[in-house]
Amino acid sequence: MITKEKIVEILQNKWNRSNLLYSEIADEILKLDKVKLDYEILEFTSKNSGCKAIKNDRGTYDSDNFFNMDESRLLSDNRSIITKVKRLSDGKVFTIGDRIMCGNFAEIKPLLKIELSNYNDGIYLTTENYYNCPLNYVIKVRQPILVTEDGKELFKNNKFWHVDSYWNIGVGYLQKDTFEKLKGYKEFSTKEAAEEYILLNKPCLSYNDLINSIEDNGLLKSVMTMRILKLVKSKLK
Repeated sequence: MITKEKIVEILQNKWNRSNLLYSEIADEILKLDKVKLDYEILEFTSKNSGCKAIKNDRGTYDSDNFFNMDESRLLSDNRSIITKVKRLSDGKVFTIGDRIMCGNFAEIKPLLKIELSNYNDGIYLTTENYYNCPLNYVIKVRQPILVTEDGKELFKNNKFWHVDSYWNIGVGYLQKDTFEKLKGYKEFSTKEAAEEYILLNKPCLSYNDLINSIEDNGLLKSVMTMRILKLVKSKLK
């Protein structure tokens, strides 16, 4: 963050006037700066490694490999992007991937990009439909705890069905604010969706079952037999 002393120094280097005048100008600039800035950058992420630099209590940023990194350094580094920002006026935090609206009547879309303006006086957010939406216009939409395999968004206290790796159907409830997905499990919004998934994906027919189901005994059956046999062999590799 720019300081009064830094502003005075810049003005002195540019114009040779009294320090008192520069001090007054600096005070006015800082007043404007406080009015305009309604954001706090909470997190940067490396484009290359995915490593996150998170803001600490000292006002600098720490990652797994580096500590006390200055904000200006991260902003000037083309390899780092802003991935989390706080709007100071209401404390709302926006993270890449959040579902947002740019205004009351806009379409809900995931947040794709967070950028600082060219004049460092504001934050702009970008979605699929909106480019450079000012932070003060953005509305954060309730975030789903779980998005099911059939594309439904579920929230706290919602019921869901899951299919485990043995093709068994179970039921669960979202009782916490987060959801930890179990390995090999698929979640669905309805029991019917879970049953349809099993029907379409569970291995239950043999090669002979498929061949015997083809009523045609001519060229069609011959072609289908070769194709099915080729597919079966590829699955057994």
